[in-house]
Amino acid sequence: MNHRTLFFLSITAIVVGVTGIFLQQKGKTSEPKQQVTVENVPRTILVAEAIHNLQAGEILSPQDYKIATLKTSSTISDPRDISSIPGGNLRGYLVTETIKKGSGITLPMLLSPTHPDYAKRSLRVNEMPYAFPVSAPDDYLLSSTRAGDKLALYIRIKEIERGKTEMVGLASEGSSSSYRAQTPKYVVTRIFEQVTVLDSKRFSSAKEGENAYSMSNKIVGTIVLRLNQKQLAMLRTIETSGQLFLLPDSQDKQSIKRISMDDVLPQLRSIKELRGSR
Repeated sequence: MNHRTLFFLSITAIVVGVTGIFLQQKGKTSEPKQQVTVENVPRTILVAEAIHNLQAGEILSPQDYKIATLKTSSTISDPRDISSIPGGNLRGYLVTETIKKGSGITLPMLLSPTHPDYAKRSLRVNEMPYAFPVSAPDDYLLSSTRAGDKLALYIRIKEIERGKTEMVGLASEGSSSSYRAQTPKYVVTRIFEQVTVLDSKRFSSAKEGENAYSMSNKIVGTIVLRLNQKQLAMLRTIETSGQLFLLPDSQDKQSIKRISMDDVLPQLRSIKELRGSR
């Protein structure tokens, strides 16, 4: 076998080998790719709707919105979904932009009470926070009050009677005036209503061994209120005149504006009149 024959046989073998490799690679690439399908599973989301117009700076209460459930696809991200908030409870969240009645409330429109800028952005022009001290008998307020709730501020002062005329006096309970022998009488008057709560903070627990008297005067926490300048000036004027305290506010007929001891204990007035001391 001459060199020419060997040369052609070598060339043929090389061509056949290259062709085989090419066809093998082509067969691999031409295999159909397995498609990955995402199963479309329906899921339930929570959405919130404004019951009335909401302005930036308002703090949401349950009367400002309503929650509804919707069925949607698991493959679609709905911007209205607030399911990340447990139960869709938006109570206390701050509105950061105007929301019209009937419009959806989305998370980018709100600021959480735990956000570091919450208190600052909650204040409007001429408003500032006021930390109201809470004593042990009113400890329940720290457990039941959250940001956005409405409270009413009351004052209890001594009531002094002169003849038939009842006057509100500032005499202390230990006063040596001629009225000391009479039964002390008090009147409770509402100073502010619908005051917005920004925050509530409880102090560390009481020390063991403290008696009931010391506990009754112990400050156990503070409730931060949103007040305007006029309210603050009024509060500074009267804060040493009597006992200030907070109560949950209500706009219904049960809301208390003023109450005296004669309203609670009318028998005291009856006894006094029978004795001829009017």
